[in-house]
Amino acid sequence: MHPLPPRRLSSRLGRRPSRDIIEVSTAQPRPLFNSMAGRRPLTHTEERQLLRIVWDLDPRDRALITAQWLTGFRISEILSLTVGSVLRDETVVGKIGIAPRHMKGKRGTTRWVPVLPELRRALESWIGHMRRRWALTPDLPLFLSREENPDGIARPLTRHTARRIIHRAFAEAGVTNDGRLGTHTLRKTWARNVYRNSGNDIMVLKAALHHSDVSITQKYLEAEEDAVEAAIRRCDLSRSHASRCRSQYKCEETRAIARFPKGDPLRSKRPAMRCA
Repeated sequence: MHPLPPRRLSSRLGRRPSRDIIEVSTAQPRPLFNSMAGRRPLTHTEERQLLRIVWDLDPRDRALITAQWLTGFRISEILSLTVGSVLRDETVVGKIGIAPRHMKGKRGTTRWVPVLPELRRALESWIGHMRRRWALTPDLPLFLSREENPDGIARPLTRHTARRIIHRAFAEAGVTNDGRLGTHTLRKTWARNVYRNSGNDIMVLKAALHHSDVSITQKYLEAEEDAVEAAIRRCDLSRSHASRCRSQYKCEETRAIARFPKGDPLRSKRPAMRCA
């Protein structure tokens, strides 16, 4: 016996779909892990803690963390760097560039970031260490694994190992892992610092991050909990708030009196107290 064909769906007649018809979605499932989603930047206190730890790390690990911290590159972009990317004529270059083929989306122009003094010192230390073990060539990966291939060729550092190095440094620095730490944490920290040092100019940050749309850049900016708490506390209407108002009033009174010379009748007039 042949099965009956499914009924035609008619929105005009308001009929419900038959229970025998199963809708199959062809959409691809979402990835279970996203290195950017939900990651947070480090606070200023956490940055100072991490800086003290980074100075004492292995030269490779110090250079890896400092490179992402002070360039804002994605971890995949950091791992794409070669010796030739940072070393020219036996000297560390003034700017590091990431070609479009190594960037997310693989289009656009090369993204250039200046090499800051702390990053220069970290790179010089790591390159000096590399010279004692490998023959440096321009196409040699900048960050290498301690394990070599069976044929003796240096093995590039994997993303998994880089992530483990960064998380270990966070733990040693006493940075609380609230589930929002990751390799993208250093990129977001760099973005926040650039934003503040540009006078909160989001277009400058957009260009620094090499974003195609400012709406993407906005996702990198989030209010710090300390700043939010401080703003809430300033809403206090208790005695501490009244005390601040009295202090402000006294300052205004002093400024008002100073405007007039002694003997002027207006000098004795006091400004009306107002509470903002």
